[in-house]
Amino acid sequence: MVVQAAVAALLSRLGAGTDIPLGTSIAGRTDKELNDLVGCFINTLVLRTDVSGRPTFRELVQRVRDSGLSAYAHQDVPFERIVEELNPTRVRSRHPLFQVGVELFDGGLTLDLDGLTTEVAQRKMAVAKFDLSVVLNEHITPEGTRQGIAGTLEYATDLFDETTAASFADRLVRLLGDLVADPDRDVTAVDILTLGERDLLAQWTDTETDLSEAPVTAVLEQRARQTPDAIALVSGETRLTYAELNTWVNRFAHHLIGLGVGPDALVAVALPRTVEAVVAWLAACKAGGVYTPIDPQLPAERIRTVLTDSGPAVLVTTGALAERVGPTSALPPLVTEHTLAHAPDHDPTDADRRSPLRPDHAAYVIYTSGSTGTPKGVTVLHRALTNLLTFHSGVTFPPPRSPEGRRRVVLSASLAFDTSWEGVLAMIAGHELHLLDEETRRDPALMVRYITEHRIDQLDVTPSVAQQLVTEGLLAPGTAPYTLMLGGEAVPEALWSELRAADRTQVFNYYGPSEFCVEASGCALAESPRATIGRPVHNTRVYVLDEHLNPVPPGVLGEIYLAGANLGRGYLGRPALTAERFVADLFGAPGTRMYRSGDLGRWTADGYLLYAGRFDDQVKLRGLRIELGEIEHALRATGLVRSVAVVVREDVVGD
Repeated sequence: MVVQAAVAALLSRLGAGTDIPLGTSIAGRTDKELNDLVGCFINTLVLRTDVSGRPTFRELVQRVRDSGLSAYAHQDVPFERIVEELNPTRVRSRHPLFQVGVELFDGGLTLDLDGLTTEVAQRKMAVAKFDLSVVLNEHITPEGTRQGIAGTLEYATDLFDETTAASFADRLVRLLGDLVADPDRDVTAVDILTLGERDLLAQWTDTETDLSEAPVTAVLEQRARQTPDAIALVSGETRLTYAELNTWVNRFAHHLIGLGVGPDALVAVALPRTVEAVVAWLAACKAGGVYTPIDPQLPAERIRTVLTDSGPAVLVTTGALAERVGPTSALPPLVTEHTLAHAPDHDPTDADRRSPLRPDHAAYVIYTSGSTGTPKGVTVLHRALTNLLTFHSGVTFPPPRSPEGRRRVVLSASLAFDTSWEGVLAMIAGHELHLLDEETRRDPALMVRYITEHRIDQLDVTPSVAQQLVTEGLLAPGTAPYTLMLGGEAVPEALWSELRAADRTQVFNYYGPSEFCVEASGCALAESPRATIGRPVHNTRVYVLDEHLNPVPPGVLGEIYLAGANLGRGYLGRPALTAERFVADLFGAPGTRMYRSGDLGRWTADGYLLYAGRFDDQVKLRGLRIELGEIEHALRATGLVRSVAVVVREDVVGD
């Protein structure tokens, strides 16, 4: 019973849940009439172990004892009868009721038959009976002295390798020792990591890098001084140099400052996909304000909800949209170069701003779907943007050392989607940004044509969009070399393999929720044959924790927690929700926080992260984060239905 409790506790700590069924054999000789018969009467019992509720080891052994004695009382019921009554789904690859067996043999057993010499033979089986079998033998001398327990671990080689099986055995021995030494200890608090594993986890998250305190707009100003005549932004027929763009942004920023915009003041921008939208975006950041993008194609009610929730100091929009959403404080009707002609054009400094701009001031608020039916705004800091630019400048799109080294970068994401920062940061780093119009960005064929005709070098898309672009000929022979950035959803293994094999195409896969400034981890596809989400980016700590916030060993499923420079401030005006998701970082410096992502993942043996779905009902559909609860809330609000359940359908693979 002690061994069973320890095995159940270890399995639970390795991700098997809290209801652990273990199989064991029992002699089956309850009738004394069988005592003198030679033969095998063994039956199989399924012993269910409840590990829920953070029990001490003493409490867990008591639970095992109670359930075990109850099972022994019914040991005469044939196992085949139980299987027949339960009628579980049968598959050839696994046992119907349990996959792990536990056996303990009494080493003091002797077989004395008159006229015969007997010995115990060691059995060796070519095929494992179960996924795992813990087989133990207690050593007892002829005098009755107990000399300990020896055991073996039998494992299915098509499921486990020798290293994994050996680590399970080692953990079981250490766990038994710790729990028996202190049986009143919480079984969920015992450390199951080896020193080597703990060192590896620390090494994989050691990403500390020097970080500037200057905002990313200061880098744009530097570009305008260094390469004033280089093209920075292209949208349709409009082509702006760095000098022209920076001047326009400066005038707009001074205008916003004159309207009272300063650090942490919200500037909502609801504009079509034009250069004015990018100018307003950057101007809000230069003024020290908080850029809040609103997709003007959203329903008017949704726009009003976001405006009411955020309470912006200024709304930058068109006259037509202002009329559609109701009374606003919009700048009339759209801030253009003409309306800003008399505004100062020098780079704003702290002397111009309402108050000094600091790295821990908010840079932008992105609204995401809400599980309660209400959108929630994620507040991200200037420090995070600076860190993201520093990372990409060293890995994904290094600043050009010469005019020939400049890339043409496509921005196809919605401007209300935080991944649109990738393209803008590439422009700030020194590359030419092409802002696609609505029609082109939504049509894979038109997008591939634009990429080909304008000799685009870099694009950032979701895997589902990448698959459509590949189908339309993105990787056809003779096309230009690309830097392809993927993110927003899991990459299918088939697409991963296809892109890895593409000649002259450098592909990166990135992972990061909106609450963590676009990227938390990533890797080049060339690094790994499997679809992974890579390793932490600069100044980022990624933890994979169990439900009790213990780090799990490599290979074990857990929830992903994120900490570091890219961490957002929280949810705008939602202190309770912020406290629930942005929790104390148990492994960082005092006062630091980490974000509970709700994503499941595991570390590989070589230090890469594998994404394994969601902890809750949130889904990613074509790169968009969707809370199914929001759809359910809207349906219930009609009053036409009483009960609602929303699921994602995939009638065709990938669709």
